[in-house]
Formats: sequence, structure tokens, C-alpha cells
Amino acid sequence: MTLKTSFMALALCLITLVVQATTLDSQLELARTYNAPVVQYYQQGQFQKALPLAEKALQILTAKLGEKHPAF
Repeated sequence: MTLKTSFMALALCLITLVVQATTLDSQLELARTYNAPVVQYYQQGQFQKALPLAEKALQILTAKLGEKHPAF
């Protein structure tokens, strides 16, 4: 799988997780803050800038929502 394809899948997963989160607390808000520029960087083709932010958001969401969340 290419970096672009992997990143696209990760970004879509993150967007889905953020949208599905019904309880907004400071950690989920932080994940949203990380995820906002991810989409912008992705659209600009700046995958190396986007990936660390996407990984941080994913780490927060996994910790908050659990690995058994349907989006995973």
C-alpha cells in the first residue's frame, strides 16, 4: 500500500471517529484540533506533515473510544 493510500484510509477513519464521537470533552476536542489540518495537508499533497498529526489524533481517539470501536 502506498503512503498516499495508507494516509487516506487513516484520515477517513479519523474523520469518522471524530464525527461519531457524541461526548465532546477536552481530549476529543484535542483530537479534532489535530485532525483539522490533516485534511488540509492531505489535499495539498503534504503527507509527511499530515501523518504525525493524524497519528496523534488516532492515538487520542483510540485511548478515548477504545480499540473495539466500530470505526477500527
